[in-house]
Amino acid sequence: MTQTILDVLVSPNPELDSSFVTEGTNTTSQEWLPVTAWQPWTDLNYDDLLSMFGNSLFAEWNNPPVTHQGWEDDHRIHSEKCLDLFLAKFLFPTVNGAFRRASEVLGWAGTFYIGSGSCCYGTGPPDWGLVSDQYMDGNKHWNLMPGDTKLHAKWRPSMAGSKDPYMRQQWSLAPSQVQWYAINADRAVGFIITDENLVALRFSKEPDTQSSANTRPRRAVSQQLHQRVASGSTDISSVLDSMSLDSFEEGSYIDNNPQNVEYQPPEYVVVPWAAQGRGQLTIKLVLYCLGLMAGGGPGNLRHDYPPLNSWRQEGDYFIHNTSGLMVKTLPRDALLVDPNPAASGEYQPQQEAGPSKAAQEQDFAEGGGDGEGGSKGAGEGEGREASREGHRKEKREVRSVKVTKKHGHYSFTNANGKEIKTKRADWARSTDPDGWVYETSKHVYFAERLP
Repeated sequence: MTQTILDVLVSPNPELDSSFVTEGTNTTSQEWLPVTAWQPWTDLNYDDLLSMFGNSLFAEWNNPPVTHQGWEDDHRIHSEKCLDLFLAKFLFPTVNGAFRRASEVLGWAGTFYIGSGSCCYGTGPPDWGLVSDQYMDGNKHWNLMPGDTKLHAKWRPSMAGSKDPYMRQQWSLAPSQVQWYAINADRAVGFIITDENLVALRFSKEPDTQSSANTRPRRAVSQQLHQRVASGSTDISSVLDSMSLDSFEEGSYIDNNPQNVEYQPPEYVVVPWAAQGRGQLTIKLVLYCLGLMAGGGPGNLRHDYPPLNSWRQEGDYFIHNTSGLMVKTLPRDALLVDPNPAASGEYQPQQEAGPSKAAQEQDFAEGGGDGEGGSKGAGEGEGREASREGHRKEKREVRSVKVTKKHGHYSFTNANGKEIKTKRADWARSTDPDGWVYETSKHVYFAERLP
């Protein structure tokens, strides 16, 4: 019988026995910024996830990984360490297999993997991290989505509503811990997983701290947002026909003192361990979709986010705000939103899309300065976003270049005859044609290979 990635991700979770766990206290640290409240993440729902990621979820997957269920003792949970081993052996392989299958279906340059947080940069380390070999520095990964393991006997979402101050304090420790990991990795989403639930979390800064946060020192590898073009095109889209890993906006470690920044109550969704079948959120499905959000689109920590299932317009293209999908024709009934400069970047509904034929087929336009006068690289996403209104008239030129490695930099000669020094992370993988792409506001530089 033919099955899809979705069918596998909504299949029952492996059984576990946590009757051996005793109550106790949770990990704490003076460094963490305390989370004292949270709010429902209302637009993280089943229908919208299928709408956003259906191109992979409905793909056939007839040979998912088969995990031997081991022995009875393998399913007995005595401690967080036991639960970590259980998850690594029986649950995460299915999600990681789905990432790998999606990479085959969608032609990604690489894939994602949920593994130990100890292989990632940052404080902690967290128990878990979403990683990719495409995004490493030395022998460490960037953590695209931090996660932590807790035991239901010690921590559960319902403790947030307790009238007992001790219970509320114990509840606050888990979201405070994951928020701290997310802050230090500059990532918007994370998760808590227990023997009873998965809790998906999204973090955000207070709006009045956004401007000051942008002025503080950052350890960052800046990378352009690089989308997959779904419809045929005659300009730059043929060079940029790839998805997800190439659309990842590289995680950056934010300021040296994040305690100077205030954060809003995180958004959350609770998914029961027992949830299974189509029509509802399941743990494996949510982990998979969170991974695509964290790694496939702009996943950095902000003060405001557009609706998950919404689009924005850049030039004559429409880009999905969560998946990074780029199309020339807006789907019927799609929600188009745009940042409102007067509202400090808050996203405002612009219109509901009408029939898809209403979109005009024009060349992708980029205007403004060339942005090639320094070593900032291609990661000028904020500048491109801010000057979007000026990007309507001038088509970007695609130029082939030869890249050489000098003193740790990847150098090439730009259209003005100037040597440009970049980092490897500034280049996005291209699959058609096969090679590497570096973008500026006026040019797209294509290299067949990197040294």
